[in-house]
Amino acid sequence: MIEIHGSPSIHYCLRCSGVRVSFEEAAAAVREEKMPLCPKCGKVLKPAITFFGESLPIDALKNAVTESQKADLMLVLGTSLTVYPAASMPEYTLRSGGKIVIVNNMSTPLDGRAALHFDDLGEVFEELKRQFQIT
Repeated sequence: MIEIHGSPSIHYCLRCSGVRVSFEEAAAAVREEKMPLCPKCGKVLKPAITFFGESLPIDALKNAVTESQKADLMLVLGTSLTVYPAASMPEYTLRSGGKIVIVNNMSTPLDGRAALHFDDLGEVFEELKRQFQIT
């Protein structure tokens, strides 16, 4: 899995180099109705996710393109496929001869090119369970 939009598993200080706090530590502060703060300088910590308007991590994006081009099958789960560059990943798979399966309760620009389309993720896993006889 390549988290091109980052992950909330780590929070860090924008001021203090090297300060990292786990999700569990940040969540504990929030549960106490406090902001997660840097233990060194006291500033608010930022989750290691890409917010709207920020650039995606270039290495993660490059890796995602490479893996998308190599994929025989891509599961596209819960996205409108309208926010780029992440929305272009299924296109790379399709152009390289792979197939996509879309799971979304809304229409997407790639519905007509999907090998399968499901509205509900539960249906997908029930079908996989049936197909592969998973108990």
